[in-house]
Amino acid sequence: MVISGHRTTYSHPFYNVNELTVGDPVTLTSPDGTKNIYLVSETRVVEPTAVEVVSNTPDDRLTLTTCNPRYSAAQRLIVVAKLYNPSAAPAHS
Repeated sequence: MVISGHRTTYSHPFYNVNELTVGDPVTLTSPDGTKNIYLVSETRVVEPTAVEVVSNTPDDRLTLTTCNPRYSAAQRLIVVAKLYNPSAAPAHS
């Protein structure tokens, strides 16, 4: 899953995303109340042309993207987090 957000406009939901560090938890809650916890595994800064950061992956990861630095679109800040509790995964018989 990829979620992109603004750091300085449109209610700036990712204003402090640069403060996430390896090991930090990110919790996503679905409308039905299911919670999934992801643990940050890497952060990096890339050029805006590095579209591969939003490509499909073989694992259960969350990728957060935003502009970097604040008030600029010169780069993209990428935060990758891996699924810690696959509570939403269907039960296997």
